[in-house]
Amino acid sequence: MPDGDTRTGGHWGRPRVWVVVVLMIAAFLAGGVALTLGPAWEWVLAAAVVFLLGGLAAVPMGVFRASVHDEGRRSNDPRDL
Repeated sequence: MPDGDTRTGGHWGRPRVWVVVVLMIAAFLAGGVALTLGPAWEWVLAAAVVFLLGGLAAVPMGVFRASVHDEGRRSNDPRDL
């Protein structure tokens, strides 16, 4: 598929998927910092909740289908048509 394909977002993936991934990484890092600074359990819990909410938001967005496949591989998933 060409890079400008609107179904997949091209080589770089969909922007909404990247937003969720960045949110989850930020929550993970914030939780790690909160663990080292005390530990501040309220902040660790808040980071864990944000991380889990990001994961729950990522599944219906199709984060696991947002990758670029080789030309020789074809998906049998009807959502990819």
